[in-house]
Parts: sequence; C-alpha cells; structure tokens
Amino acid sequence: QAQGDLQSLEREGRELLAEGKKAHEECTAGLHKLERELCASKTLKREVQVIEKKAGGTTDNVDCEVSDWEEGECYQTEYALALEKSGFQKRVQPGLQEPLHQCGEEGGIQFFRRTPVGQ
Repeated sequence: QAQGDLQSLEREGRELLAEGKKAHEECTAGLHKLERELCASKTLKREVQVIEKKAGGTTDNVDCEVSDWEEGECYQTEYALALEKSGFQKRVQPGLQEPLHQCGEEGGIQFFRRTPVGQ
C-alpha cells in the first residue's frame, strides 16, 4: 500500500513538473514575442522622427499620458527578482535613491507602476 502511494505521489509530481515546464516555455515565448514587437515599435518610432525632422516638423512626440506612480503588489523576493530578470518588471521607487522597496511581513519586493490615462 505504501509503495503504491509513493508511486502515485511521484507520478503526480512528474506531471506537475511537466505542466510547470510547459507553462514556463509558453510564458518565455510570449515574452520574446513582446520584446520583438517592442523593438519593432521603437524602430518605427525612430523612423517617424527622422521623417518629421526632414520635413521640418517637431520630433517631440509623446507616446502617451500616464498616471502618477502607484504602489503595485508585494511579491515574494525570489519571485520578484525572477520577474525583474526576465524583464517583465523593473524595480522603481519614485523619489528615492534605493530602488528596492521592502514590503510584506516576511519581506518582499514591491513594484511601482504608472498606467495610461484616458485619451
């Protein structure tokens, strides 16, 4: 009986690891796609600026209007650092020298964010 329970737990563990690996791969692929789209957008923006400058126009185009800095969620430190390493989040604490903002009872990292406002 104990041997069967152990084998069942091992099988469940392998399945969970496989699901986690698949989710990680899908997430990574999504991030890479977003990075390519961002790069293409930046390239297009630079090209528009060059055309505007040649035409005698202004190159002071504003991407969008954003809100004031807002506190985001408090993440467990290891998870927050993984988000930062992947480029998904960046640590910013407005008005302070130290970008790391400790939060939570057991310590963590809190990200600040700005959101687009109505157009």
